[in-house]
Amino acid sequence: MVDKLAGLKNLGPESSKWLRKVGLHSKADLEKIGSLKAYALVREAGFPASLNLVYALQAMLMDLHWQKLPTAVRNELKVAVRLMASGDDPPPWNNGNILRTGSISSR
Repeated sequence: MVDKLAGLKNLGPESSKWLRKVGLHSKADLEKIGSLKAYALVREAGFPASLNLVYALQAMLMDLHWQKLPTAVRNELKVAVRLMASGDDPPPWNNGNILRTGSISSR
């Protein structure tokens, strides 16, 4: 099987391994569920993913280097991850859904 995660922007071998372990095998898989859901699946599987993973995933979906992710997007992701970690629902701008490509704010 060809590794469709290999070579994707911002994903190294370890994060690619985590994604495969939770059933995500391609960019299309990541586009379907978005950065937050992918991050949540990795964390729920017990892998020690940090905020950098969700930044890297969102930036990849936006075709950016993770360090070029806009500050506003980073801040929205940080809030969403904190809420998820505390057991709360994602913010209303997300309507409980997962962030996808492009602008993540639809307020």
